[in-house]
Amino acid sequence: MTDQPTPAERDGDSLLAILDQLHELVTSARAMPMSASALVNRAEVLDLLTSARDVVPNQINEADRLMADADALLDGARAEAGEILARAQEIQTQPRIELVPDLPREADDLDGSDEADEAGVADAVPATVPFRPRSR
Repeated sequence: MTDQPTPAERDGDSLLAILDQLHELVTSARAMPMSASALVNRAEVLDLLTSARDVVPNQINEADRLMADADALLDGARAEAGEILARAQEIQTQPRIELVPDLPREADDLDGSDEADEAGVADAVPATVPFRPRSR
């Protein structure tokens, strides 16, 4: 193999494109009379085969890199999902803070019980506030 890029590499062809070119070369080759053989240009076939050999490692390396990237992304997503689950389970096991712990007792206190009357609060606040419409 030489350091010079092959025609297929210069054109950025993939392995499938090179194989298509090789197939076209063989199918369009002149047939030998009374035989299944065909005449193909040896240099063209060898050039395409060399191109295929050169392209395969690059494409395999690219595929390997893409797979590694996908695996890393998947691992990161799994780790994040595990952290979210752990936080959710931690929150679930924590004791709940009761925002209104003694609601029934406090409701009784608001209905004008003896404590409010003793402090004189019930007399200081009128039972109803008269409605006065705004003047325009």
